[in-house]
Order: sequence, then C-alpha cells, then structure tokens
Amino acid sequence: MDIDAALRELVVFGQNVYRPTVLPMDYGGSTVCQVSLTLADGRCLFHSSFELPSLPVPEEQLLADTVGLLRRDLAALDTCPRCDHLDAPATKAYRERQGLAQPSWAVSACLCGQRCRYDGDANLFLPARELFLSGQAIPVCPECAGGLPTPRPPCEIQDGRVMDCHGADRTAAFLSGAKRCVSAVQLFGISHALLKERSPSCGTNCIYDGSFSGKRIGGSGIFAAMLRRSGVRLESEETASFESP
Repeated sequence: MDIDAALRELVVFGQNVYRPTVLPMDYGGSTVCQVSLTLADGRCLFHSSFELPSLPVPEEQLLADTVGLLRRDLAALDTCPRCDHLDAPATKAYRERQGLAQPSWAVSACLCGQRCRYDGDANLFLPARELFLSGQAIPVCPECAGGLPTPRPPCEIQDGRVMDCHGADRTAAFLSGAKRCVSAVQLFGISHALLKERSPSCGTNCIYDGSFSGKRIGGSGIFAAMLRRSGVRLESEETASFESP
C-alpha cells in the first residue's frame, strides 16, 4: 500500500498540517491499519481499521477512513497534535492554498506548553504560545523529532557528545532530530527562533556542563548551533525582547 497516497488528507489543526503515525499489518491476508497521534498534552489518540464496518474497499480508503476517526476525536479535544507530527511541506502547501501567511518563527515546543520535556512536562512561556496560536510560529522539539521517547533520561553535552544520565550516547538522535527541524525552518524561510535556554538541543547561550550537577556554562545546544550557523536569529525565554508577539 502506498501510505503517502492514502494519507492525501492529513490532520489539520489551526494553520498546520499533521501526519499521524501509521502501522499497517497483515492480518490473515488482509491489511489492518493502525494510526496514532501523540497530543501536546501527552495523551495519545489511537484507532484501528478494525473499528470500521467490514466493507470491500481499497486499502487506501481503509486507511483514509481510519485517519478520519482521529480527526473526529481531535476536533472534540482542546489540544493539538505534538510537534513531531507536523508535516512541514503539507503545512506550507495548505497555507498557500488558504491564502495564509507562512510562519516566520520557530519556537521550542515546550515553550508553547507542549509536554515534550525529558520529564514529560512543559516550560510554558506565553509569548511563545501566542506566536504558535496566531500562526506566526511552528513548534519544534529536536529530541522528539529524533525519535527519543517522552519521558526520557536527561541529557547533557560532554566533550561534544550528547550523553544521558546513565552514560548512553544519544548524539545520533540529537543530530538527526536537529537536522529534521532545521530542514523545516529552511523550508519556510524562517528568520527567527525562540528557544529554551540551557537545553542540550535548544540552549542559545547557556547549557549544563555535562556533569549532571546543575552547573551551567556558556555554550549552545545542538539544534541552536545549527540554526545560528544557518543565519537564523536566536532568542530564548530569558533574553526575548518582547512581552507578547
């Protein structure tokens, strides 16, 4: 089954388009579709095509109808999908079709109130949330984008590598997620970023020293450093020059 073709209608929330996680499975010679969306508040919406009437329809239609169940549930909730489900190309195309402005900011998703911190919590910063809700910003979390779970062990940068508190090297996931988020930023031509200070991904001028003792040092997170090299202007919740966007 061509999943991309079947997902021609994705999940729209606000001014953004989100792509659910799809797990097609063979069940006695038939394809069963399982789709899920992790939400900003930490909940997960999940549906299976088993819930649909047993009709002889194409597999692509079966998947599209299952995604429709997700849309129905999301419409009844006062929250949005988590940032790692954001489909940047589809969002850009949707905004163009609707005559909407493209985002000019990238903001750390935790600052928008999304529960994607290492401990499963958020770092709500109202100006960041307002930028997101007004459509001026896309939320990003390089750690979620890199496939790391929430919650997850805390990480710090040690000698150029990202290590978690148990000694596991998480550099590859941090780099992968940062590159994915930078690609989205470049796709939209975003010029400003509002990031979470001290994060090993998003710290703009200050990070922890790698000893997991709470000691701070000057430096940048993996994602923030990539953005700075690409010419994006960085601010944090501690240095932001505005009270509201």
